[in-house]
Amino acid sequence: LVVMVVDLILHPGVDRATWRGRLSVVIANAVGAAWGIGLAMVQLVVGWAFISQSERSGQNYWFFGSGSMPFHKSIMELVPDIFGGNGLAGTATFFGNYDLSELTGYVGIVSVTALVAFLVRRLRRGWTNADRPFVVYAVLAGVGLVSAFGSNLWSGYLFHALPLFGSTRLQSRNIVLFDLGCSVLLAWWMHGLTEGRLTDHLASTWRRWVIATPSMVVIVTTVAMLVGPTATVEFLGVASPGSRAKLQDLPMALHLVLALALLYTLFRVRATELRRWLLAIVAIDSLVFVLLCSTGFAQSTVNPEPPAATAQVVLGTTGRVALVDPTQKTWSQILNLGGTNLNVFTGVPSVQGYGSLVQGQYSDITGTHPRFSLDPCQLAAGRFAQLRLSVIAISTNVLAHTPSISCASAMPNKGRLLRFFASANEVASVGLGWNSPANSSSLVSLRWISANGTSSGPVVVHNGQIVDVPPTAVGFSLSSDTAISPTALTATMRQADETSVTLDGAYESALGNGRWTFSGVVGSLSIFRATTVQPSLVIRASFRGAYAVSQHSANWGDEWVHAYSPSSFVMTRSVAFLPGWLATATNPVTHRTVTLSVTQSDLIQRIAVPAGTWDIHFHYHAPHIEAGVITSSASLGLLILALWALRPRWRPRNGTKVFS
Repeated sequence: LVVMVVDLILHPGVDRATWRGRLSVVIANAVGAAWGIGLAMVQLVVGWAFISQSERSGQNYWFFGSGSMPFHKSIMELVPDIFGGNGLAGTATFFGNYDLSELTGYVGIVSVTALVAFLVRRLRRGWTNADRPFVVYAVLAGVGLVSAFGSNLWSGYLFHALPLFGSTRLQSRNIVLFDLGCSVLLAWWMHGLTEGRLTDHLASTWRRWVIATPSMVVIVTTVAMLVGPTATVEFLGVASPGSRAKLQDLPMALHLVLALALLYTLFRVRATELRRWLLAIVAIDSLVFVLLCSTGFAQSTVNPEPPAATAQVVLGTTGRVALVDPTQKTWSQILNLGGTNLNVFTGVPSVQGYGSLVQGQYSDITGTHPRFSLDPCQLAAGRFAQLRLSVIAISTNVLAHTPSISCASAMPNKGRLLRFFASANEVASVGLGWNSPANSSSLVSLRWISANGTSSGPVVVHNGQIVDVPPTAVGFSLSSDTAISPTALTATMRQADETSVTLDGAYESALGNGRWTFSGVVGSLSIFRATTVQPSLVIRASFRGAYAVSQHSANWGDEWVHAYSPSSFVMTRSVAFLPGWLATATNPVTHRTVTLSVTQSDLIQRIAVPAGTWDIHFHYHAPHIEAGVITSSASLGLLILALWALRPRWRPRNGTKVFS
């Protein structure tokens, strides 16, 4: 779209300078866009069918603007590691409030200078001569920078109104368009300097100062970082925890030297040597960036391919798991156990995964779309039992300090309560308070829980009692012969001021209702295991003797099940429901085949099966895939015909074959 608009306005080709020529440009682009859409329909029609069912359907402007680049972060286009890099050589790791990889668009100080040099050239020469076609790359760079700011500018509403583009997020990624424009104009600048055509626009002193603007910005910024690093990053709107900005002296010194070298090159180096100096600066700048900003050169606590053995020892091999830490303070340990998509390496199935690849209802109910999150109310209500959730690894700090939320009605109490501290030797004493049924003389006992999951006790405790905590305890359990509900469970910390905190966290309440057993602490994670895990296939039949056995499953989701019942029955399959799932049942004796409708049973799949013995095949059939295949095939056929019609032809002339 940007290319077409620039082409229509500037019409760099003489044949397109007329209204007829401009109309031909519009028609050609429209035909090309339609043809491209036709070729891609095999993916587009299936993708849109899925998106309409996923949590990404009908996203609002807030979703579009999430991940937009803040204005102060744009300084990273000139000083890429001003807020930390990869931590190599004792430098600071990125301490901004976003992801470094989502903000890094550094293309080199010389490339940005080339963009400025091109604009200076255009202002001097006007929008004419042979360099005019390169204007599109300058415009592309400007569009990329503006669109990367996303909702931070009023223009975000315009981008949000664009079809397809308005459904995206993480607008900071659009900085790649700025990089593309700068890179092409760097090639233009170098080529012009090689031919000696562009040295004239460096003759004027004021033009050189304008072209040197990126260098001067880098010099001012790096000097400020060297003199007052903490104050500088705070001025730019980024907190520096523990004054980590002070660790950036080496990168800032290197960027300062490069900027001074570029400034010297622009003002003191002869025109014949200019290109050679610029190439040297580009090479050194690229090396510095790769060494100090690329995570591949720094030691990491995260294994990019976590081993299956480690994860299976901690999490087991039965059922599915959930790794919970909404604060992401233990993200490295979670990723080493196969967090989010990394469980493809460990082979341990999860109820989380990548939330945008599930149905919207699944995401809303489970609360699993935010990274390492899980809805504690649905956990307390037992909603995850149908998903065969067997193990929960939760950050111990989150478990102990998450505030209570209003979902008490979903938390059944069976006379057993679990409460946890963030670590051993953290709590000096606990205060106990609960409500019992009327006219009840409940006998309540307490057991101390250690970090390895073992318990000691029990000891009888009374309502309102304050009990000293052993140094090795990380929590306690209360057991009663009747239902009790906590009213005042508090902990007094081992600090000088003996600060008291409540022990009514949402996750503590959800995991302390009798459905879960604490099995120990691994690193900074507390491990809980379900007391029971339901089968992957559950049948409901009116006669005894009915059964369903999974015989085989494929990595892509297909499953073959052998089932029998003397009467019709209903079977649920513990796989997330999504429109497009089908089930084909074949009688192994009569070879009769029937297609069964896969419906939704809360979060999972449900089918109604006739009486008899059946081999059932569950398989996914993407909605509207036939229409996509037909459209793409027809478009491909037209493309082949067009290429055939436009092929070079051989015509004999005087006995010699030539192209015509």
